[in-house]
Amino acid sequence: MNNQFLDDLFSMPVYQSDAKTDLLFFKALMKELAHHASGDETYESFLKRSSYHEITDYNSIENVPFIPVQVFKVLGNELISIDKSEITSKLSSSATSGRPSTIVLDKVTSK
Repeated sequence: MNNQFLDDLFSMPVYQSDAKTDLLFFKALMKELAHHASGDETYESFLKRSSYHEITDYNSIENVPFIPVQVFKVLGNELISIDKSEITSKLSSSATSGRPSTIVLDKVTSK
């Protein structure tokens, strides 16, 4: 998936914080959310159960529902918005609370 907003954001100075970077961040986030919602039924269901039902309803970053850490502990191996053949690695936390959080990476996200 190509996200031009993300590419533009990463081309800006590292600690620049202004209306332009805020807008680019929000647009990049919305494109990423749409990608994950369309590729992962679990995440799509989570979004539909939130206070907003369509990604286009999120008019500010404050309205985007956060994902509790517990979700990555319980469903980490199932939150996959890519084809399983594209997985290059899985990252797990140290499990200091007793259960590790897990995320999967592909070639793009492991850069």
